[in-house]
Amino acid sequence: MSLAWAHMKYSERTLLVAYLHHGILLWDAIKVKMAHFVYIKTLVGSMSVSRDGNVLVVSNITSGFDIYHLNDSSLDGSMLQPSNGMLVPVAFIHGGQAILGSSTCRKVQIWDSMDRSLLGTLMHDTKDVVLSIAVEPMSKAGKIGSLSLLECVLWRDEESMFNYGMLSRLKMLQAVGFGIKLRFFQDCFELVKAMDEEQKEMLWALEADEVVLQEKLDMFGQHKLDYIEKCAEIAVEVIANDIQNMLQLANGMASASST
Repeated sequence: MSLAWAHMKYSERTLLVAYLHHGILLWDAIKVKMAHFVYIKTLVGSMSVSRDGNVLVVSNITSGFDIYHLNDSSLDGSMLQPSNGMLVPVAFIHGGQAILGSSTCRKVQIWDSMDRSLLGTLMHDTKDVVLSIAVEPMSKAGKIGSLSLLECVLWRDEESMFNYGMLSRLKMLQAVGFGIKLRFFQDCFELVKAMDEEQKEMLWALEADEVVLQEKLDMFGQHKLDYIEKCAEIAVEVIANDIQNMLQLANGMASASST
């Protein structure tokens, strides 16, 4: 589910409520009643409304992002961006002139909201899902923050509109303790085991000609399991590097004390 406020023809204070399966409800917060309903054929993972309240962009969880006209609920076009069933965020930026969307393949991309042409790509170092994005609306420099599982990056428009460069980068697993990293790896391992059991049960059900909901197939599909296993591999690599660094530090201290 996703929420957004907008100034629209239905009401000066319209609350948009996006449901994963059912579409988007427009609620008049002044008259306290439903003003409109937008039927969306795809799933809705996240959404963003243009500043004038006329256009809506939706993350469809599978192939990328779709643009709709709110006055007649018509589909204007799409931008392809891998989501693999994950709830990746999307947002209008630069006063609605562009659209910012994250992905499951380490990159955040910027499109022109009118012709949907690609304007720029912001790449994360780590090969995981970009979980969250944020825009500083009052910033003249056009600052953007993007957060993945293992790092948080701040981007700034350096020369002209949409020409973003990296301002700073914080490696998330370097900012927390070794014990937390180890616990993260353990959680990934337990989650992989649980999903593996769910997959076995679904296979038994399919072999017995039982009905399995598409939602459950998507939730426990192989791409989800592969993603969690990849996260665990990254965590193991980070922990191994930490151990190596600690050993080097210990050896350095031992050498210093002996001299």
